[in-house]
Amino acid sequence: MSKVTVPKGAIDAILKQTGRFVKPAVEPKLIKQFKEIKERMLSDFNNHTVTRELEQKTSADPSAFVSRGSLFGFIGFEKADNPTEIIREMLNKASLEFVRIEGKAINFRVSYPSMEELFLATPLPWATGRSWLKGIESGISGLGRYLN
Repeated sequence: MSKVTVPKGAIDAILKQTGRFVKPAVEPKLIKQFKEIKERMLSDFNNHTVTRELEQKTSADPSAFVSRGSLFGFIGFEKADNPTEIIREMLNKASLEFVRIEGKAINFRVSYPSMEELFLATPLPWATGRSWLKGIESGISGLGRYLN
């Protein structure tokens, strides 16, 4: 049996060379799957009861979150406000990008807003520092501020 000495860095060079051929075969499939998942996420957001009710601005729907008036009014938005748009914009910015080939792995980075970032972008109109989105998740106090 003979012994072969491989020069330092040769394996890395071979893997990088192989990666140049693997990336074009893998990347389009990952991007396609990512886009499908992102579209499904945006569809879920757009069709969510809270999103629909906030975009409707008034509600006579029996499944409404407040029994009189609207969730939009309860939170305290002004008529011209479009509170769900910032969330939609942030979700739309979710992305997938190639980072590097490392050994046998092709690394991609998925960027999307964290819940904390979404909470920071959705302040209550009457209580800066508090998020209406977080309030939807955990409850909003202040019924006394609600004027119908």
